[in-house]
Amino acid sequence: FNAACHAWCLMRSPAGLALGAICSELASAAAAELDAAGLPAVRGRGKNGRGKACILEAGISYRRALNRGVILTSGAAIPVRMLPRCIDAMAAAMDALGFVPPRFVTTGSEPLSLAALPAPERLSLVARRYGLGSSSSISSSSSSSISGSGSCSLRPHRDAFALFDEPVFGLVLRGGGIGAPKFFLCRDHAQLSPCGGSRFELDEFGGLTLCLTGSARYAWDHGVIAGKSDYHSSLACKAPDVVQERLSLTWRWFRKSALLWASTEVIAARRWVCHFIESALTSGFSHDEVNAFLGGEDESGGGEESLRRFLQSKDAVMVPWLRASVLEAALRIPVHRSGRSAGIGDTEDAILMVALALLRLWDQSADHVTKLPNPSSRDI
Repeated sequence: FNAACHAWCLMRSPAGLALGAICSELASAAAAELDAAGLPAVRGRGKNGRGKACILEAGISYRRALNRGVILTSGAAIPVRMLPRCIDAMAAAMDALGFVPPRFVTTGSEPLSLAALPAPERLSLVARRYGLGSSSSISSSSSSSISGSGSCSLRPHRDAFALFDEPVFGLVLRGGGIGAPKFFLCRDHAQLSPCGGSRFELDEFGGLTLCLTGSARYAWDHGVIAGKSDYHSSLACKAPDVVQERLSLTWRWFRKSALLWASTEVIAARRWVCHFIESALTSGFSHDEVNAFLGGEDESGGGEESLRRFLQSKDAVMVPWLRASVLEAALRIPVHRSGRSAGIGDTEDAILMVALALLRLWDQSADHVTKLPNPSSRDI
């Protein structure tokens, strides 16, 4: 890993983004394991001309949680223990970034233990294989937007606040080249040109690892885009001028509160919601802000009456399954009416502050229900 390139990247990277690298042998072994596990090759392009991606999930399925509000520790994704070489690479990546996992012991060719990773019962692992990109897929027009140019293999987004804990890790197993898909972060992506100052791209290689915490996790969108880096020529360590696929791992942990909410009985859920509402209102949040946080919709003006539905039906509470963009959209009008943005100076920052503060109260209210059950090791 070129130290000069690493230092150059960190000088201009968002706060909370950490970069590192693992040896190419570990990355190659994990990539070969995914090939053998059935992660299909990518052919053609996806909708709207975007580079297509194939996905393999392990651990808890995030797609079932976001799309159906269901948390499954088996059936929807393969057990993480079936990917020992990936576990090896993930543990090495966390070690390289300063997140030292518990050490594990192996004998000969025995599979690596899940003890190499913290909290495996809450782990969500996603392997993605992206199709070949094209350096011409990014328009040079200053009016082009990332989200609308058709050049994204993975649209800009932030991982769901109430569903996933912090941090979020990524590891590139195969990648690199001018035409290859690559990771980027951006602010206000709908307004950006490819050369905008609020975008950060990485020239990738097999073994590159990254971690998102703080601002990079909660305030910056991230995604995967195919095309030539706007600062590629200025890097001391240019990527090879070849087109490759991109094979990567993303792993994060479900919040304890999300798993607990999914398994909580109706009566206990009512106590949880009641305690949260009381704590939020006592802390100075408005009825409209609390309502938007719980339901994912702006019900401004409903007052105390609008909160009753969350006490009457567990299904009315949507917060664990809300995407970050949906939660922020629901909070926009209530936060604006509260006048919080005037004190902070930026509406987006005020919305994020309210969302994370309410999320802390939501997690704390989980202490008033039964403790999180331990899933069977056979399901992990």
